[in-house]
Amino acid sequence: MELRKVTVRQMPGVKEPFSVQPYSSHLNLLVGPNESGKTTLLRAVRAILWPGTESDESISIESQWTEVGETLMATREKAKVIWRRDGKKISRPLLPDERFARCFTLGLGDLLLDNGSSTDADIAAEIYRQMSGRYDLTAIGEQLTVSSKNGQTERKIVRDLRKTVAGIQRAQRQLAREEDRLPAVYAERDRVHASQAELDLLKTARDLAKERQHLRQVRAALAEFPKEMEQLQGHEKRDLEALKTDYAQFRSPLPDCEKAIQEARTVIQSCRLPHGPIGDGELSPWVERAGSLQRVEIKVEEKRGEVTVAQGALAGSVEHLAPEPAPQGLIPLDREVLGDLEGFLREAEAVRQERIRIDTDRNYWQEGQKGKSKATLEWGMEALRNWRARKAYSTGHKVIRNLSWLGVIALILGVDLGWFAHWSGFVLAGVGIGMLGVICLYERNRDLAAQQCQRQYGKLRLKPIFDWSLESVDSYLKELEEQWKEAVELERRATLLDELKAREESLAQKELQVDEKRASLCLQLQVDPGGDLQLFLYANRILKWEEAGEKLAGLKAQLSRLEEMVRESLEDLNTFFKRQGEPDVQDAAAARGRLEDLKVRSARLENATRILERESVRHDEVKSRIKRQEERIRSFWNKTGLQVGDQGALYQYLDWLDEYRNLVNEGNHCEQNIREYEKKLNTREDLFELTCKEAGSRVRICEQSVAKLGAVMGEIGGIQASIRQVGKQDSLEQALADLSDGEQLLEERRQENLHKVAGRFLLERVRARHDKQSCPKVLRCAAELFAKFTHHKYNLIVDERSDSPGFRVFEVFSQIGKGLSELSDGTRIQLLLAVRLAFAGQIERGIKVPIFLDDVLTTSDPSRFQAIVESLNVLAVEQERQIVYLTANPSDAVRWNQTLMKKGVKLEAPIDLGQIRGMAKTTSPIETVTGLAVREVPSPEGRSADKYGALLQVPSLDFRISVTSVHLFYLLRDDLGTLYALLKASAETVGQWQALVDGGGHRIISEHKVERLLARIDLMKAFSQSWRIGRHQQNKASVWAAAGISDPHLESLNSLFEEMKGDIRRFLSVLREGRDSRTQHLTAVDVEELENRFVKSGLIDKRPILSEDEIVMAAIPPVESWVAQGVLSIEEISRLVHDWYMQTAH
Repeated sequence: MELRKVTVRQMPGVKEPFSVQPYSSHLNLLVGPNESGKTTLLRAVRAILWPGTESDESISIESQWTEVGETLMATREKAKVIWRRDGKKISRPLLPDERFARCFTLGLGDLLLDNGSSTDADIAAEIYRQMSGRYDLTAIGEQLTVSSKNGQTERKIVRDLRKTVAGIQRAQRQLAREEDRLPAVYAERDRVHASQAELDLLKTARDLAKERQHLRQVRAALAEFPKEMEQLQGHEKRDLEALKTDYAQFRSPLPDCEKAIQEARTVIQSCRLPHGPIGDGELSPWVERAGSLQRVEIKVEEKRGEVTVAQGALAGSVEHLAPEPAPQGLIPLDREVLGDLEGFLREAEAVRQERIRIDTDRNYWQEGQKGKSKATLEWGMEALRNWRARKAYSTGHKVIRNLSWLGVIALILGVDLGWFAHWSGFVLAGVGIGMLGVICLYERNRDLAAQQCQRQYGKLRLKPIFDWSLESVDSYLKELEEQWKEAVELERRATLLDELKAREESLAQKELQVDEKRASLCLQLQVDPGGDLQLFLYANRILKWEEAGEKLAGLKAQLSRLEEMVRESLEDLNTFFKRQGEPDVQDAAAARGRLEDLKVRSARLENATRILERESVRHDEVKSRIKRQEERIRSFWNKTGLQVGDQGALYQYLDWLDEYRNLVNEGNHCEQNIREYEKKLNTREDLFELTCKEAGSRVRICEQSVAKLGAVMGEIGGIQASIRQVGKQDSLEQALADLSDGEQLLEERRQENLHKVAGRFLLERVRARHDKQSCPKVLRCAAELFAKFTHHKYNLIVDERSDSPGFRVFEVFSQIGKGLSELSDGTRIQLLLAVRLAFAGQIERGIKVPIFLDDVLTTSDPSRFQAIVESLNVLAVEQERQIVYLTANPSDAVRWNQTLMKKGVKLEAPIDLGQIRGMAKTTSPIETVTGLAVREVPSPEGRSADKYGALLQVPSLDFRISVTSVHLFYLLRDDLGTLYALLKASAETVGQWQALVDGGGHRIISEHKVERLLARIDLMKAFSQSWRIGRHQQNKASVWAAAGISDPHLESLNSLFEEMKGDIRRFLSVLREGRDSRTQHLTAVDVEELENRFVKSGLIDKRPILSEDEIVMAAIPPVESWVAQGVLSIEEISRLVHDWYMQTAH
């Protein structure tokens, strides 16, 4: 489906209509300044194809399309879209869902993070539904694991034996040639040897003269120093200060010790405990006894108060009985009689209250008047309510009124339409007349029903109504309701009076029973107090008198027992106090105070005794240390040869010590050299007395004759070394035999692991194929486009970690996944553009919809701009899809043309929207606009690998970072043609190459080269792991973070670390020596702690660094599958490892 023409007659922001005609069925460029209508054109296309995306009522658009050779017309007026073919209406073409409209009409705002996210979320969810689950191949992989150490010993033996055999064979061949030259070399040596011997003696004589002259100067200088300088070692000042400091520290505790001893003795005397401290085990029981005694004394006081209260209560109960007979004449009375009396009183009171209520209810219910019957009042209220329902204005009447107006309007409108437009309009007039007739009939029936209600009310002989209005009827209705309530109340009173008569009969029987019970109680008590209440009060007073006597007797018995307990406890406590030399106490409070005082004095005595013992021992130790320190000080001054305390002379001598030592060392060195020189010249006494000038002249003469002696001797030594290395013939035979045995053993190890290696290889192929098959086609297409846009720096994945799927990228350099919010605006826009372009081709329903892009490449750099344009061209050609790109920058047209001309495609002049809208012309001739330059990859022709790497500015090789960041130059320096092809495909690093392989772009080179490069990458990964063993980091930030160095010392240590060129081992060595002024604030403990922190943080690996041969042996097992396939050889592995090892050594 292609757009041929679109005319925007009316849209928001468009005052004058304009038309645009794309010129190509593939790529079309449209240039226009801001406010020229580019975004409006995009919205217009979207409004035609997906009407629901634009809801404005002022839209008027016309468009022309072609589909399979047929012309389609689509127009939109307001919200209605009509499609026509050959003038006939047709249904809307089968287009993708409206929610994916922005996959085909993309603006820059649609691709920003805050906009268009709904479409991208829908796309991610759709892709996530298409993805299948992954199979768990881990168990199979574990069964096929091959240990890297398996066969390592055998391989090392074979390699060493091969080197030995090859070395012996080369040495034997070289030996024959060297032996032929050996006589001539010996003759040359003999000719110059005599001159060499004379030259050595002359040089020795010259050096002897120099040393004698220098020795005389040194001895003269030493004679000026004091003789005590010989005994000084240089550390005397530090030792003296340390001795003085220690002496002061040893004496400082002495006054405190003596003071503490005197205070402890004073406290012991003041405690007054003849038998020593009293332990807690002995004192605690007596403290508990004193506490118990105090509690008993409190109870005694309480009981005494209770006895006094009980005596008063007994006297009061006797006084209450004064009006009656004396207590001695009372009859015994139990609580059952009192309970019967209480029940009688409650029953009599209940009967009296019931009589009062019955009399009150009778007087109330007998009042009242007669009125209208309840049924008549109910019929009257019903008639009035029915009348009011017919006359009242309600919501239904509002509807009738509205229908009346609607009927009038329909009548008027129908007559006008029938008269002026078409006869069918009279049908609408007839409908209006019908509605009015129905409404009139409804009103008539309502009036008749109201009249019937008036006649019914008049027959009931109620209060007549003369004014039948709503207000009057409401008033009469309220009055009837009040009368009805009164009638209901009269009926209820009649029923209650009948119930009241039954209650009176029952009450009379209860009153008779109460009188009989009262007479019985008076007979039991033998008294007639004159009333029910007086009878009960009399009986209750007798019971209280009896209870008061019993309570008083019990309290006196308890008080006697408590007083006996107090007396016994005081006797026991006073016995204990007498043993401690203390006077007796009279109560519990005094006993507790005495015990507390004993406890405090005992604790003070125990503490003072302990302090006295400890401080006495400490005093003796301090005295002993002071004596030993004084001996050390005297010994120190004896060693220096100075008087005790002559500190000024000592410091002066120490200032001269370095100079004195240097002179002594120089003198000793001179004497040693003189002895050696004289020993060498013992056969030539004539040379002993030569001066420096005479010996130098004769040396220059001999040097001219022996200039070639060094080269001759080196040649002879080389020949002799070769002969020694070769040895006899039987060494070669033995080495060959050993090599055969080693190869046989290695072959056995190899056969053991071949089936595991083959299974591992097949497993990886199955895993890779499964990953590709489980990935939906749309995601693979989007990933390929995004990889091309970013030169394979990122891989596109769907984030399955959350409930709401989204897109994430995997950075091949850092091996870190990132979300959309973590990407730059340009990269994020390119990702979303790739996803929408890929998704657009998967959601179509048979019709290829054109794609419109509005300034979506504004944020792309020249390199990515070129990659996106090339991808869009391929998309337009391969899918036969029309693409329209809109931009406000005229230089974009030049960049498009420059990019496509390299592919053999030439664009026509872009559409100038500014000129179409009557603005100034915005496009310029292609020759007058300069595009942005894109970095070209230089060809390796005529260049060596080193020169080509320098031209590419390849970074240095560093295996402390991930292998994915390594430049492919280090893998393909022997195949620059393949390297050039990959660089042109924007694959510079290992990570970019792996992304290219995942996207299927590796087909730019042959399959054999692909396998070889993959094998070398596996070898480099194995090399990287082995190379890192024993090596440390050089990142200053990580070093100081692990060390925890404070800010005041960071600058000085950082300068020292830089001088060591980041070598942590050398850095720690300098810290241990402590000679550098920048490290003097660190003690040996600090340096040891610092080293431990470096080890724990991984900055120092204490394992030994592997040699080149050891790295070769460790790198072979991971690539054995490639060796088995013939992709890699042992020689190639050794060569590559050697190259990488040497490059990292620099």
